[in-house]
Amino acid sequence: MNELPERVRAVVDRRAGPIVAALVALGVLLLAANGPFSSVRSLRLVQFVDRALVAAVAAVAYVRARSTPPSWDAVAVAAWVFLAVPVAGTLGYFAFGGGPGSYPGPMGELVNDVLRFLLSVAAVGGLCAAAGAALRRDRRAAAALALLAVPVGQFLVYGAVVLAGA
Repeated sequence: MNELPERVRAVVDRRAGPIVAALVALGVLLLAANGPFSSVRSLRLVQFVDRALVAAVAAVAYVRARSTPPSWDAVAVAAWVFLAVPVAGTLGYFAFGGGPGSYPGPMGELVNDVLRFLLSVAAVGGLCAAAGAALRRDRRAAAALALLAVPVGQFLVYGAVVLAGA
């Protein structure tokens, strides 16, 4: 099996917490830089934070929870999260939001973006860590259920953010 090199494994074991903290701080800073009084407001920046940074945190959590994953495994988890999060967000938009007059204003939008990012990191990262831990114990069905729950978790995150803003 093509496992992660021992150097990479040691770095992830020692520094998973600080790596996740740095990614979360970067996401919040980018969202704040994209805030209501910014001259660089861009939907692409929000999408980058919501997709790429959440996928990176999920991959780190997965690798940390699994003892010796193959190198392609973490990439597959990150790709799954990168694709599943926007699909679940779109479904959540149609289920919970998009009503007339639902724009919360610029500060409300910033709060919603940060809340959605933090809840996404917690939900998706937790589910991917659970999948890694299940695979470490050779429970493939539990790992598959945890990874299939990623879109459901993101859907619930979107609903929670919309309902909290209401």
